[in-house]
Amino acid sequence: MNLFSIADAIAGQYTGITATYGGETQSLELCTALLPNTITASTGVILVFPPSSEDLEIGVSAIRQGHLIYLVRMLRDPVDVPTRTGWLYAWAAGMQDRVEQNLDLNLPTYVAEAEVTGFRLELDGHEYAQQLYDVVEHEVTVTIYEQSVTVGA
Repeated sequence: MNLFSIADAIAGQYTGITATYGGETQSLELCTALLPNTITASTGVILVFPPSSEDLEIGVSAIRQGHLIYLVRMLRDPVDVPTRTGWLYAWAAGMQDRVEQNLDLNLPTYVAEAEVTGFRLELDGHEYAQQLYDVVEHEVTVTIYEQSVTVGA
């Protein structure tokens, strides 16, 4: 299991999405699992944050299984304050169902399934590099199931 490969594969699911609001279409300026020092994008970036896990375990036959939770955040630095809410809804629609289009993220040797299990839309909802951004957040739960080669009896 390679945690970065999973994060990078999740980021890849969102690459190329667009959002349309008020007759204007915008594309992302960045979609990555390598978190940048700063964000300068006015149309939006998607960042995949390192995972957390509550139930990863190794069971019988040295099978590692459980769930990893990755937070995917579309951050947008709003310029035109009156249209901020509309853009949040537009980006949420653009991001919808992207992960479920490829449930194993092309990592079938250890990813059994990836799915969005929660979301959040919030004006000024996330601070990054000491600046507040509007956020559309997906909680992506990745189910891991793999033979562990490092466990010995």
